[in-house]
Amino acid sequence: MKINKLIVAAIITLIVTTTSYGIYTYNKHNSMSDLMLANIEALADDEVSITGCQPNGGTCVISIGGTHIT
Repeated sequence: MKINKLIVAAIITLIVTTTSYGIYTYNKHNSMSDLMLANIEALADDEVSITGCQPNGGTCVISIGGTHIT
């Protein structure tokens, strides 16, 4: 009877260990790389800047990715 309990405990330990390792490997494999995160951050950066605006109908210069619009 004591041997049966030991075998059941060993099988449960093996199942839990295998499942935990599988989850760890899956999460590690699907994480985003540093390069991908840098690209996402670069795309999210604000590329539009508005300078020289004056109130009451003045002139504004809008720069979008190096193109200036007045």
